Amino acid sequence: MIEQRLRQPGQSLVEFALGLLVLLLVLAAVVDYGRLLYAGIALTNVAREGAHYGSLSSANATDSNGIRTAALTEYRATGLPLLFGSQPTITTSVTFQNGKPDAVRVTATLTVRTMLPVPLPVTGDRLSDQLVIRRTAEMRVLP
Repeated sequence: MIEQRLRQPGQSLVEFALGLLVLLLVLAAVVDYGRLLYAGIALTNVAREGAHYGSLSSANATDSNGIRTAALTEYRATGLPLLFGSQPTITTSVTFQNGKPDAVRVTATLTVRTMLPVPLPVTGDRLSDQLVIRRTAEMRVLP
């Protein structure tokens, strides 16, 4: 006797919906990771631009406002304000040798919201939707 399979017309639709849900979750994670990776690279450039401004002369090395302005100008050019809507915190420090500025260190810190919660191994906390990205650049002051 030949067995006939009973058709279940909704089964394919349910399987498609579940598969699509998993694919959309993976896609969201990939997009979020890409955003964070781009933010890290752009923030490195922001810190470098501030350090570059400070390294041009002894007067620039001690000009914290000028360093911040140079760094924030670079930040606005990256497109990050459109992605995250917040502004980084720029901190500067100068090391002196023989009473003259020797090196300038600029740190750019940006707190970003993620689309998906970040798991414990990455943040060290429970699931969190915020990450702090911090990049530092140091350059010697030109004589």
